[in-house]
Amino acid sequence: MLKKFPPPVLDDSLLLAADDRQLFIKLIRCTRFQLNALVSFGQAGQEVPFDSIISTSYIMICRTEKRGKDLAVPP
Repeated sequence: MLKKFPPPVLDDSLLLAADDRQLFIKLIRCTRFQLNALVSFGQAGQEVPFDSIISTSYIMICRTEKRGKDLAVPP
């Protein structure tokens, strides 16, 4: 089961174009096991297991809470 968190504050500086279809993924927050992602076609922020994010075909930027850095997760 995935935990529920309060709605995140969206940060447009984390907007990223992903793949040829120019979908946009906003990474809101990343913990060791999950992150909140918002995509341009209307999904609300949702908690996603981190392992499943790495296996998607999208390129994502996630802000780690431990290091305070942005990490690129390759497709």
